[in-house]
Amino acid sequence: MSYFVFFPWLKIRETISISDNNYELVRYALENLDDPRIDKILTCYKDFEGNNKSEFVLLRVQGKILLDDAEKDKIQSLWRFHHYLAFAALAEVEFFEPCRSNYTNYSAFKMIIQNVQGTSENICLSAKKKDGQSLELKRITDARFIQPYHVQNTLPKINTVLLTALLKEETSGNTDLWLPISTFNNTWRDEEEFDFISELVNVCAAMQGILKIGDRNNDPANENGFANGLSKLFESHIQKITKPENWGRSVPDRGNRATDPNLLSLWARDIYNTRSKLSHGSIPPKDSIWDITEHLLLAAFIFPLMVKTVLTQQSLYKLTTYPSLDKDNTNLSNFDTNCDELRLRAIGTLLVQSEPLHAQERKQYNDSIWQTALKMADDLFWSERIDKIS
Repeated sequence: MSYFVFFPWLKIRETISISDNNYELVRYALENLDDPRIDKILTCYKDFEGNNKSEFVLLRVQGKILLDDAEKDKIQSLWRFHHYLAFAALAEVEFFEPCRSNYTNYSAFKMIIQNVQGTSENICLSAKKKDGQSLELKRITDARFIQPYHVQNTLPKINTVLLTALLKEETSGNTDLWLPISTFNNTWRDEEEFDFISELVNVCAAMQGILKIGDRNNDPANENGFANGLSKLFESHIQKITKPENWGRSVPDRGNRATDPNLLSLWARDIYNTRSKLSHGSIPPKDSIWDITEHLLLAAFIFPLMVKTVLTQQSLYKLTTYPSLDKDNTNLSNFDTNCDELRLRAIGTLLVQSEPLHAQERKQYNDSIWQTALKMADDLFWSERIDKIS
């Protein structure tokens, strides 16, 4: 018996090769009749309007689409690849981008490992249950799988350099990033059933996993350890962000948050304090500086930068930067306007905002608060750079 791996809801423009061609994401069109056995199974998958899907993304492993039953020892590594792949796209999402062309979520990267049984008219389905996994044979003509509405038909930007770095970290025997990344991914499903409270508790757990707080010789697993760990991780990449004097946000008048002038560690204290109360069954604290949805938005932006910074420290990844103005400037229009350096600098301009970060529109401008903060970081960078060379 053979099996193949596919992503029913994912879209790509062209074949994507990863990690020395061990993995390839390939577009598969049903009308090409590449393999009738695969085609027959894929006819079960419909878009959210119930129409037949004509294109899918299949995974080619070491040059093969159909994998042998003897290679099932690779399944665990396939699931790890799946999480790294999704993360490499989530890390590049541009929030509140007007066209929303690269917005995606973890649900869009749903991966199926499907048995192929010759000319059989049946499909084998499995379901994970608390008391064991169940298997069921169903006629292909009776099976229907509908694309969820919250999975949009966008083209995610997959950072293949980041993905390759994660795979290299995995093959080196260091799997410290695997659990935090998989935990983070599961907080970004955009499913209504997965509430904001669960997302916040889990995203904090993911961040703790990166910072390793609570481990021997590391910061303690408490609010101070969380704030200190995050500040130390970024200390060589972003300047200290001081809380404005007449800031529009209300800060508690007692405790560590009242005395912490550094906005980054203040945010870390606030999200950790919110997480602690929620995870112990309390209602959302009324003294939070940022609300739950803002915390989730900021965490979705900051967590990928944490992973990239750790990989950079391991010499597996290089943070993308602005071009240098003292060299050839002819390609300025081609550089990545969403580079890691801009994102790191934007942490400060995002945290300093006194208006809700998830507000869609300003009353006077056709820009979201989020995009305005990113533009502010970009403008500050270029003004500093021009001042240095003038």
